[in-house]
Amino acid sequence: MRPHARSDNEAMSQSDLQSLIKSLKVGAPEDARRDAARALANLADSDNTCALIVDAGALGPLVNLLSDGSDDAKEQTARALAQLASPSPSGTLALACLANSGKRSDKIINAGAVRPLVLLLNVGSMGAKQQAANALGKIALSSERGSVQIVKAGALHPMVTLLRGGSEDAKKEAAFALGHLGRESWRTAQIIAAGAVQPLVELMRDGSGEGPTVAAYALGNISDCNSKVTGQIISAGALQPLIKLLVEGVDTTRDKAAAVLGNLAGNDSEERSAQICNAGALEPLVALLKEGSEHARTSAAFALSKLVLSKERSAQIVKAGALQPLVRLMKVSGYALGIAVMALKNLATHHEGFRKQMIKAGVPAGLVERIMTTANPDAAATESSTGQSAEVCAICPL
Repeated sequence: MRPHARSDNEAMSQSDLQSLIKSLKVGAPEDARRDAARALANLADSDNTCALIVDAGALGPLVNLLSDGSDDAKEQTARALAQLASPSPSGTLALACLANSGKRSDKIINAGAVRPLVLLLNVGSMGAKQQAANALGKIALSSERGSVQIVKAGALHPMVTLLRGGSEDAKKEAAFALGHLGRESWRTAQIIAAGAVQPLVELMRDGSGEGPTVAAYALGNISDCNSKVTGQIISAGALQPLIKLLVEGVDTTRDKAAAVLGNLAGNDSEERSAQICNAGALEPLVALLKEGSEHARTSAAFALSKLVLSKERSAQIVKAGALQPLVRLMKVSGYALGIAVMALKNLATHHEGFRKQMIKAGVPAGLVERIMTTANPDAAATESSTGQSAEVCAICPL
């Protein structure tokens, strides 16, 4: 049964769905099983449809097909599972969709999909490996339990192998999966040990399409959870590709590149700070601070705040024009305000006369003193996004 064009308003009948599921089962012709898996992947384009497919009992036959189907059937099955685990099959992210995808991911895990998907990473066709990485990445995105099982099933080394030698699309999916798996420090250590850093940097430098952005996202999570890897990422040649993304990318790409640079700076090494600044990061960071979206401006301010470790660095950042856009960022409440406060305090700490420059830029003298006496603006920046820090929240937006 081949998939057919379907309007968004066309309801999928239960009889059609049951017919597809029947075609998946052992004993059906091989091409019918493959086409049924393809049809379900195509149909799974909304949160409601994904729920219907799962509730109709498709997961068991799909998982069986992962183990005993043809290469083409396995590829289409992995694609179907990726769609079913996705929080946004149709491209619209929402908290409800994320919660629902987490429930579906748990059902996919319970159906036994993780191990055959990991096996497919090792022995499948290139298309099947790509879709297996896609499915595992979507499961990792929406389920912490799934992330644990994926690592325990031995996915990291074949993912890194795919990252090194796969097609461009396969590399992107492997980077996507590693990025979501890299959100916990214990997994990050294993990802680093598996050798992911160098091929991620190479994908960021040489990849096409969305590959460089996804690689930057993965490196951002890895560096955020494990500060010990920052030197390794820089040594692998990450700075110039990151700065290129910062200059040439779209807003979301520039946002990710700025966040990674902030993680790499780390606020604990003047030598590393100088290395990042001398590579040419300051001007594009300040440009993003001036013209990016609120989230991107906040990431740029975060990176700049981490780079201020000396009088020389503070002078460079001020000369690049960071003061006014940081003051403007203080008009935003929550996390952005906390980051702006952190950046301004760090600059003033290392720059004689910066307090007067803040007042000249329109910051009331009393507010300047509040900024300078904020005990821990780094921690407060995180807390202010959830309303937990009275200290920073008391610094009212201008």
